[in-house]
Amino acid sequence: MDLTAVIYSKEDGVANVTLNRPDHLNALDRSIQDDLAVIVDDLREDETVRAVLLSGNGRAFCAGGDIKSMLSGMKEAAVINRKEQMSQAHQWVKKLAALEKPVVAAVHGYAVGAGMSMAMMADLIIASDDTQFSTAFAKIGLVPDLGALYFLPRLVGMAKAKELVLTAKYISANEALEMGLINSVVKRENLIDEGLAVAKRLAAGPTKALGMAKQALNKSMETSFSDLLELETYLQAVAVDTDDFKEGTASFLEKRAPKFEGK
Repeated sequence: MDLTAVIYSKEDGVANVTLNRPDHLNALDRSIQDDLAVIVDDLREDETVRAVLLSGNGRAFCAGGDIKSMLSGMKEAAVINRKEQMSQAHQWVKKLAALEKPVVAAVHGYAVGAGMSMAMMADLIIASDDTQFSTAFAKIGLVPDLGALYFLPRLVGMAKAKELVLTAKYISANEALEMGLINSVVKRENLIDEGLAVAKRLAAGPTKALGMAKQALNKSMETSFSDLLELETYLQAVAVDTDDFKEGTASFLEKRAPKFEGK
């Protein structure tokens, strides 16, 4: 796998995906997005990967889109071509958001613009106490993208989502925690260890069932109660047929810790 701007490794069922343009605060450019497109396909196909840890190298998680790269690629393009460029980016975004494996984002420094969008694609967000979040797009006259307008109101509610989008103000990790944007705040020096610990706990769980539960949760806000019950019924029937269910029930009856394999 020929990657240029993302570090990708796997260990103990966890895939580590680390944005690696530290001199640019991991600002998203074509190289990162091309790497992520390849990586997300691999995450979907590799059954040994049972959880994902997403992080950034250097002083920031991701400081948004690379403005210089964006201008050179879009300034001279017709509107229809700009739309096509965004649609290409959305392919890996859709796949990452729908990944039927738990994704943990370990966020530090700046999670701004597209960087904030990327963090919100994860299922759990752990932020260091030095993190600053901002939708940022309004500061340069753009509409939030990479799924921000989908994820943000679901996490913080419509009123707060509009406030964060329209003002583009910065909020601290503790403010983000208070409004429900993230799951926990840790000291900077503990961030990766804590993120990895959470990812490993999830990877050791019944990841088939976790993936199906995630699928249903992702549909829950645009699905009727009746339709969601139908989906729940189908997913539960599938879950009952997994090895993890057999192991879970056996371990419960035998009063021992389960050893799930994600099968």
